[in-house]
Formats: sequence, structure tokens, C-alpha cells
Amino acid sequence: DAVAVSVAREALEAGADKRLPAIGGISLAKPLMHSETIADHELLREVIERLRQRAPDCYALEGFARSEEQHVAVVQRFGRYPHRNQLLGRAS
Repeated sequence: DAVAVSVAREALEAGADKRLPAIGGISLAKPLMHSETIADHELLREVIERLRQRAPDCYALEGFARSEEQHVAVVQRFGRYPHRNQLLGRAS
């Protein structure tokens, strides 16, 4: 959702994740994982690294990071999430 990505990006660029516990930073950043824009995934990777520095033992963060790697691999390969094609009326 473009609105969720926009709000998340604005908050993260303002450093809002730095004022939240790691799990809050994950929640704030999650819309970027569902973006089809590589720049959003690059920002998400930066946020993940910031959170890792603050909370190196956060199990949820490591799962989130693994999930992000899977998501960005799909966008890098196809330029989008192909499973959305039918719903969005796009050709496969």
C-alpha cells in the first residue's frame, strides 16, 4: 500500500525507529518489505542494521531480516511481486 510505505519511509527517515524498542522498529518498517521498489528495500536494510546494533540478540529481528532477504530477492528477480499480478490486473 503506497500510503503505508510513504508513512513508514517518512517516519524512518526522521529516525523514529531510534526511539522505539526493536520490535517497534520492525513494525514501523514492515510496509517497506511489501514494496516493489528497490529503494524501499535498501532503506529497510539500513533500518535492520540499525536495529541489530541496538538489539543484537533480538530473535524477531533475525526472522524479519531473513524474510526481507526472501522478499527483496523476488523484487530483484522479477521487478515486482508476481503473485500480485492477477489481483492488480497485470500480465504475468
